[in-house]
Amino acid sequence: MNLYEAIYTRKTVRQFNQKPLEVVTMLHFKNFIKAVLGEEYCKGCSVDIIDTLSSNKKAKGMFKVIAPYYFVVQCDNNTKGFIQAGLVAQMLVLYLTSKGIGTCYQGNVTMNTIKNDSKLCEGIVVAFGYSNESVHREWEKAKRQKLKDIVYFKEEINSDMEHMLESARLAPSAFNLQPWRFVVYHNRIHIFLRKELFPLKKMKQTNGINIGIVLSHLLIGAEELWIKASVTQVDSLAERQLKNHEYVTSVLLEI
Repeated sequence: MNLYEAIYTRKTVRQFNQKPLEVVTMLHFKNFIKAVLGEEYCKGCSVDIIDTLSSNKKAKGMFKVIAPYYFVVQCDNNTKGFIQAGLVAQMLVLYLTSKGIGTCYQGNVTMNTIKNDSKLCEGIVVAFGYSNESVHREWEKAKRQKLKDIVYFKEEINSDMEHMLESARLAPSAFNLQPWRFVVYHNRIHIFLRKELFPLKKMKQTNGINIGIVLSHLLIGAEELWIKASVTQVDSLAERQLKNHEYVTSVLLEI
């Protein structure tokens, strides 16, 4: 199973057993982390793995799940950093899913990995490990909005673009809010964020993570289809003031 296939099968796991990961499995995971952090869109982030089986470190937070391992994506404390953290985290989550390892995003949870002199913050914490329950599900059972409810088509698209958008539709999000909206042309996807009626300070970080996750699905979908994709800001869209949505970024495709 590759990352693209994992998009369609991954589900959240909240019950973990205490079986340790094999040494070679953990080594391969660490090598994958290095590869991801070397990608252009992920530079500036770092990742710490917390092994609770061999240390006394514990996750702290009201909604934490108990797991043998956690990884923490550290990033700049701004919107761009949070988007990068979400992108990195979902790449790692899908990798673990492809290896039969369960994962669970942790909301409002900290592992206290930030040093006093660091300019980074804990962008997101993810619990992972083996589980007695399946880490896979049938993609049709994912509770997601229909494509027509989140995409505004400006031009006709081909089947490749449709597959990319379907992979984006399946992206997980905090509280399953699915706050993204897409304006789509035949060779570009503009990503917008639905504005909150009652914006909270914490939602800036949460929504940044959400956008990073859905962006990872688009990039993975493009790679699976052998389409060259780039992420960029369109100044004319960034300057527009919209009532219900906020422009975030765009994915340009060479098709």
